[in-house]
Amino acid sequence: MIPSSWPGGTIAGMVKDGCEVSYVIVTNGNKGSGDRTVTSEQLAPIRETEQRRAREGARVAHVGVSRL
Repeated sequence: MIPSSWPGGTIAGMVKDGCEVSYVIVTNGNKGSGDRTVTSEQLAPIRETEQRRAREGARVAHVGVSRL
């Protein structure tokens, strides 16, 4: 899983070519769920965990999270 699918191919190609890739997430991730039983406060840490797992799968070196 790559954050926001549009850069996925570029990120994969850069990693394959030996680049060290980092990205910064500039949101707290508390919006965008279709599950109305999940509050914004519950959703933010779920989204951060998803991003960190995506980093591992994509072999991205670093993830920075700025919780706005």
